[in-house]
Amino acid sequence: MGTWGPKPFENDDAADFVDEFGEMGADAIVDAIRTVTSGSEDYLEGPEAQRAIAACAFVAAAIGDSSALDEVAADAWQGFDGETATLASLKPEAVSALDRIMSGNSELLELWEEADAEALEQFKNEIEALKKRL
Repeated sequence: MGTWGPKPFENDDAADFVDEFGEMGADAIVDAIRTVTSGSEDYLEGPEAQRAIAACAFVAAAIGDSSALDEVAADAWQGFDGETATLASLKPEAVSALDRIMSGNSELLELWEEADAEALEQFKNEIEALKKRL
């Protein structure tokens, strides 16, 4: 896992997602969230979960709280000229995606559970904080 911290953009998959958002705009966010929410019975792979978390942070920004965005994501958000209301309407799906990521059938959660207890707790706190932003 190319991860250096528990925050939404502290991993390689989220960094790649920011580039994707810069190219595709809102479609990247919709795709990332719906990839997680549409297959609720399937095992959720880590990269898809990381991308969805980053997408959820952009949804929170559309609602008015961009505090989860790192510097690069914030720059991408400033360059976004799309309809923020469309993204804000994804709030319920974003919350569902975060809930799905924290379910027992998620590679990302398993990877954090394999880390030490403090790291797992930090990750859980970051997800809860993001849900509150939504």
